[in-house]
Amino acid sequence: MTQAPRTGLSAHVKAGPLPPGVEWRRWGLAEPFVGLVLAQVAAGIVGIALLSAGDYDSASDFPMWAIALSTLPLQLTMAGVAIGVARRLGGGAVRDFAVGMHVGDAVRGFLTGVAAQLVLVPLVTYPVLWLLRVDTSRVDDAARDLTDRADDPVGVVLLVLVVGVFAPIAEELFFRGLLYGAYRKRCNLPWLADALPGRIDAAAPRWNIGVATVLSAGVFAMVHFEPVVLPGLFAAGVVFARVYERRGRLGAAMWAHAGFNATTLVLLLLVD
Repeated sequence: MTQAPRTGLSAHVKAGPLPPGVEWRRWGLAEPFVGLVLAQVAAGIVGIALLSAGDYDSASDFPMWAIALSTLPLQLTMAGVAIGVARRLGGGAVRDFAVGMHVGDAVRGFLTGVAAQLVLVPLVTYPVLWLLRVDTSRVDDAARDLTDRADDPVGVVLLVLVVGVFAPIAEELFFRGLLYGAYRKRCNLPWLADALPGRIDAAAPRWNIGVATVLSAGVFAMVHFEPVVLPGLFAAGVVFARVYERRGRLGAAMWAHAGFNATTLVLLLLVD
């Protein structure tokens, strides 16, 4: 009887350069968390330079071009750390993160991101805010403030590039490829490791995939520093991780992220 071929991310990990059970990726949780610090430092340095060079009282006064310029170091550092770590401590980004894409990934991923933004985020966000007695009108404040500064064609183009193109690529390399992968490839929680000892890599059990999904989505949500939309961002992080896991290619998650962000841009730029 012929065994059915593996699908999803487990198939990619199983097909690594070493025999099953031998881990070729030597990176873990330390690398993504150091990367987060470096990314924030890079963005902070550029932000301070812009404040010093321009006539601005604070970053809240930045025009769209300055926001884009201060955001790019954050995104480039995250992408650079992910790629650099995979190259030095693994088999390269393509092998370690399953960087690739099929034609169907673009359509399915993008539509999944759109659905997550239109359906899942409201279902998750508003009940939490109502329970916490938070003004629900604040949900769109951060995104609306960003789009309000794109008041000319150059600003709109920069906004689309930063939010719709660069962010999905950089953040998926970092949060799904590196961070989710670090949680997924072995159990990093001592009390769970005691319960189920041994390496967890190619055939990651469902519980470990679940832990990796939840923890990586939590970090993804928190580092955006937007408490009001944290439940929605957490839900989005879960969706992106599931798309990555099921499709087995990071390109699918990038398209889901792009669809998620693009929906926000369209709603704020064209509808409001």
